[in-house]
Amino acid sequence: TFVGRLSTAKGIPFLLEAVRTIGVPYRLVLAGASGSGEDGARMDRLVAAAGPHVVHTGPLPQTDIAALLRTSHAFVLPSLFEGLPLTMLEALASGCPVIVSALPTIASWIPAEWWKDNAVTLVRPLITTNADEPVASDIPRFTHDLAAALRVALARPVDPEARIALAKQLAPHSWSAVFERYERVYARYA
Repeated sequence: TFVGRLSTAKGIPFLLEAVRTIGVPYRLVLAGASGSGEDGARMDRLVAAAGPHVVHTGPLPQTDIAALLRTSHAFVLPSLFEGLPLTMLEALASGCPVIVSALPTIASWIPAEWWKDNAVTLVRPLITTNADEPVASDIPRFTHDLAAALRVALARPVDPEARIALAKQLAPHSWSAVFERYERVYARYA
């Protein structure tokens, strides 16, 4: 499952190529709006040409996104650049393992135990110029690495207890827990 804007910067062309080559049964769900301009139109053409194993839902309500993530084998975010992606945190909080580009802003934040528990798989990012322009010579390596991570994730279904344990690890970072901390700080100084 991918959640976000369908664009080159979010890695959609490389994700579509990777799933095309994984060699195992899959269904890729792309939840979110298409990007804008020519890049958005290009993403629409790529998704339409990807075949019946790729489903583009368009934007979905948060409750539907949460239900989708709770039942997905993995959340994948092959971004070319990123801050700290909230969709990654939402996937983890739903008990869904994630496959993400090992961008410094992501890799530096993820605790080592999440790697060891297979909650997070980091894929060496695609080499870019100007932050989001792919270096063509690195695209085959990136799609190969992404396909390898997807194969591993699909071969390792997450059992319900592991999903619950993963979601519990993220509970302190939920919106309600963060809001409660803000309220305590505000009450202390108000």
